[in-house]
Amino acid sequence: MLLAAAALFSCALNGTNAPVTLTETREYHVRTIDPRVREWIALGAAGSRTFSKLLNRLAASDVIVYITIVDRVSSGADGHIFFVTSTDTARYLRIEMQDRGHAVDKVSLLGHELQHAVEIADAPRVRDSDGVATMYVRVGDTSTWYESIAARATGERIRDELARASGLRGDGNAAHTGSQ
Repeated sequence: MLLAAAALFSCALNGTNAPVTLTETREYHVRTIDPRVREWIALGAAGSRTFSKLLNRLAASDVIVYITIVDRVSSGADGHIFFVTSTDTARYLRIEMQDRGHAVDKVSLLGHELQHAVEIADAPRVRDSDGVATMYVRVGDTSTWYESIAARATGERIRDELARASGLRGDGNAAHTGSQ
């Protein structure tokens, strides 16, 4: 919101009526300072319709997601999402993920975690970590903590879309897309 307001204010000062672009809104809602993560977001947005839809859904929400690369994720997984805080107008989440594997693997994992962010965005009453825990007890996959079937399916769908777009599987090898 602040970025959008600043852009509109800047346009007013410059005498132009240029609208705020979807890219600016997406960058406002999904943030990072790490150039590797920016590259994964760009790859996901360009190569996966599902990933792009996640960015759009978050841009239309009150959720703002910060993404960081870490050496180790405390849960033992390759990625994890945390509820940070909320204000009257926004809810802040943090995704921590490792920089391991092929780019397709990393974008797929990021998409998986962004699906969790969308699940939280779609639950406006979730305003803190306890609310996240309650939500996942109710809607999550009970085989693991804070997991959902939708996030697993989303990660796989993104992997498939990227593989079709690039001709690569997650392991960096050529994908066989037709008959031999």
